[in-house]
Amino acid sequence: MPVSVAIELVRTMLRDNGAWYRLEVGEKFLVHVGFDQYMYIGSHIPCERALAAAVELGLFPVRQERSPYEDSDETPGPAADAGFWANLADLTSRHGRILLRESPVRNMSRWHRLAPGTVDGVRLAPRAMLSVWPDLSPDVEAVQAQAGSLCEYVWEDQTGDIQSVTLCDPKAEDFPDGAIAAAAISLIEEEYNPLLEGVLPDPDGVLRARWSAS
Repeated sequence: MPVSVAIELVRTMLRDNGAWYRLEVGEKFLVHVGFDQYMYIGSHIPCERALAAAVELGLFPVRQERSPYEDSDETPGPAADAGFWANLADLTSRHGRILLRESPVRNMSRWHRLAPGTVDGVRLAPRAMLSVWPDLSPDVEAVQAQAGSLCEYVWEDQTGDIQSVTLCDPKAEDFPDGAIAAAAISLIEEEYNPLLEGVLPDPDGVLRARWSAS
């Protein structure tokens, strides 16, 4: 990506706007922002002038052997390959409608309600984590009554838009108004069971995104 875009992504992380990224150029350069707002910059060559410039600006760079975010438990998950899309098409044929959750970055979701024949037309962000779930239920009250202590509440509003919000110990007043169909997906690890999961590979077919399996 262009440096100008990378700078804006770093600003987003430092302002705690909800998204989180690891910016890396192979084994040559990296920028990580920790959850404590510390920034880790790594390079395969010494950057003495950059260090001096940082000090002149009143910053306090500290040398470290490596970024604590360089190694991660996240490994490339199952690829959203041809087999994934064939299974997804089969699910829509058998169930009529299903939900596709697209996560372009951490802490962000976009939802797509797919019907038979619409799978090929869905547009997705590169390297997104995908998970497939049963369709929304028109019995909104029942969904809300059965929502667990930690869940992602997904609903379709009167205009047909699909939105979601994460809820913890939800009460009746926490659920958005105007839903015509809804689902509550548990975010508790042992209860998180999508119908299908996959990570989008790059255009050359190589899976490089590091997402955990759930």
